Amino acid sequence: MNHKKNDYLQWSIIKYPRLIEIDLIKAHDDYVDEFLNNKKNFFINSVHLRVRYNSLENTTDKFKRDATRMNCSKIITLRLSKDMENFDENFKQYFPHAQICS
Repeated sequence: MNHKKNDYLQWSIIKYPRLIEIDLIKAHDDYVDEFLNNKKNFFINSVHLRVRYNSLENTTDKFKRDATRMNCSKIITLRLSKDMENFDENFKQYFPHAQICS
């Protein structure tokens, strides 16, 4: 049996009622997943996020992963580690309310 894959199922979802800002720029992709995965964490308020674009792309499966979509939709400011001029449609749908900064 693969315990690691199903470990999160036995724990309750962590709620962050006062969380307003997350800086994950130096965090490993596993920590990015930990915060953005709505099966593990739930953001109650709008959140400002600072993250490496590559980590964000990997964690969200190129902005197609349902498990991270809900928390990402609550991001109101997204500070990325690289300049971006054009975003594909999946990215825009993933962050519908976010002001994008680099």
